[in-house]
This record gives sequence, structure tokens and C-alpha cells, in this order.
Amino acid sequence: MKTVIVERVFLTSEEVTFGLSHDFHPLKPVTVALFDMKGKSATHMWMKNTPRELDMIFVSQRHVVLGIHRCAIPYDETKIPIPPNTRFVLEALCGYVDTNRLQVGDDIRFVWGGNGAMPAEVATL
Repeated sequence: MKTVIVERVFLTSEEVTFGLSHDFHPLKPVTVALFDMKGKSATHMWMKNTPRELDMIFVSQRHVVLGIHRCAIPYDETKIPIPPNTRFVLEALCGYVDTNRLQVGDDIRFVWGGNGAMPAEVATL
């Protein structure tokens, strides 16, 4: 099992829609942003307003990696498909997937690494 340190969380539809767009405060190289897709109808991600390259990791409800998209291009409007049965999308700085040797089929667990106490919603994920 691989551990993923979560620095930011996006839970609501609005948070998921805007995510790291226009965000000029980069993630730490060892952390990810977690998007909870529960109840969302999104079928793709994109980088339209995102200023840096990001790895995207698509994760099931059972915390299994379903898909990986490496180094998405900043400001690109190409649609990046979300695999079926994805519950969570993790975004990390480009290179995170390779550095942490993540692969499709890996089991992962989330650990809070953001500022302050872990949000209650995250504790139940």
C-alpha cells in the first residue's frame, strides 16, 4: 500500500470545478490535492486556467489507482478523460507519479498533510 499526503481538498461542485485553476501557490512536491467526485457528473478534467504541469491520479472508492495522466500541460483545453468508477482525482506536481512509483492497480491511503487539523470530511474518505 502506498501513502499519499493530502495538502488540499476540494469537496463541493464549485471547488471541484475550479480546483487548482488560477492557483499560483504551488503544492509541495510530496503532496497532492484531492478532488472528491462523489455525486459529480464530470467525465473529464482539463488544464484551461492552471499555471503549472500536473500529474493526475484517478482513484476508486476503495482507494485503488484506476488511471494516471502524467504532466498535463498548463493552460491546455484538451479534455483528460476520467476513468469509470473514479471517486477521487488526485493532482500533484509533474513528476510525482514517477517519483512515488505509482501504478494503475496500486492500493493507496490518504494521510492529511495540510495546514491545521484534518477537515472532518477528509477523515471519512
